[in-house]
Amino acid sequence: TAARHPSPDYFVIANGTSSTQTKALAEEVEFKMSQLGIEPNRTEGYQGATWVVLDYGDIIVHVFYKETRDHYNLERLWSDGKDIDVKQFLPDEPQD
Repeated sequence: TAARHPSPDYFVIANGTSSTQTKALAEEVEFKMSQLGIEPNRTEGYQGATWVVLDYGDIIVHVFYKETRDHYNLERLWSDGKDIDVKQFLPDEPQD
């Protein structure tokens, strides 16, 4: 039988305005998470960089090229989910 994976608790959906920016955004997420000692279970999409997926188990990060995000419209597929402002999870910005 196939292994059953639990459903993630959160989806992060973001986009870049070019495939280069999309790839860079995904790489930065992966770098920052790695600095925290957290490695993805799986990554997909770096080759084409129109849709990069970083699977962290409870959190799945989708980084799209803008037109690809518009086409797939994951927000519509997960419309029963609750939008959460990620600012509550980010550290405060240092003051100059």
